Amino acid sequence: MDRPSYNIADLTRVVGQLALSQKHLLTAQVVMADQLEKVAEAQVRTEQSLATMGASLTSVANSLSSFALNTQERISDLAEKTSDLTDRVNTLVGVVGPRPTAASIAQRFSPSFADSPSYHRTDQSS
Repeated sequence: MDRPSYNIADLTRVVGQLALSQKHLLTAQVVMADQLEKVAEAQVRTEQSLATMGASLTSVANSLSSFALNTQERISDLAEKTSDLTDRVNTLVGVVGPRPTAASIAQRFSPSFADSPSYHRTDQSS
């Protein structure tokens, strides 16, 4: 069996290419490790931001719930006061009587008053 013969120059060239390839791979590995570290840091910041946002949203939800309860109580109070006021007005109308209209006021005056000279305006300037 014949042993293959290798040229020293070819072997040196191949070893040089392998060394250069290894150098590129190591550089790529360092870059990837740096990128992964940045991604991990960004993930931590994102998780912290989401936690803060969650706490803020919980606070807003609690505030809105409290506001809704207060508004509901105020509406109930206003409805009760409106009902009381309506009852008072109805009672007052029952005691005093209905508000007079222009027609009912006119009916109170006799036709003789409407015909009297004091009812009509006299204009001396014309």
